[in-house]
Amino acid sequence: MIDYNITFEQQNLWEDASCVTIEIAAEIIGCKLGEFTGLSASENFSAVFGPTYMRFTPSLTTHALALWGGIRFQSNEVIRLPLVVHELGHLFSVRARNRPTKQLWLDRNKLDTRAGSGWPGMHPPSIAKYNVVEQWVNAWEVWVMGLYAHDANGITPAGRELRAWMDEHLPAWIEIAREAK
Repeated sequence: MIDYNITFEQQNLWEDASCVTIEIAAEIIGCKLGEFTGLSASENFSAVFGPTYMRFTPSLTTHALALWGGIRFQSNEVIRLPLVVHELGHLFSVRARNRPTKQLWLDRNKLDTRAGSGWPGMHPPSIAKYNVVEQWVNAWEVWVMGLYAHDANGITPAGRELRAWMDEHLPAWIEIAREAK
């Protein structure tokens, strides 16, 4: 088993499929981070996210909640790859001292974070809490999963801009996250 520095608290509540889904998300994210670091997926994930705790909180009013150092899930039934990647996007931003959301706020008038193909983890602009934090996480999901919008000519201009923006800023954010304690 590969070590991503993830602790599954409340061991008796976890289903194998839920643990595997979280580890797949860690592998995908770790591989993407490797584009900037040259480290293995597990080394990247551990260095950038630090010790990460997963636990259940059935009383949550939402499917999941990312807090410093971990994610709380309502139940095994809600743990799907899009949701895990989404919540890890929140954790990444926090570990990077919220620089991603701050930069997105500064660039909000020239960047379309919806320049990706929608998938079940992305928040649509129609939801009440669609703010810069959720816009950042949508951009994260698009970058992690390579879901840039396409047309007959390939990735759309807005998709190329979003990819370039992420590629420009991620190396600095990764370093900040790696230094977080």
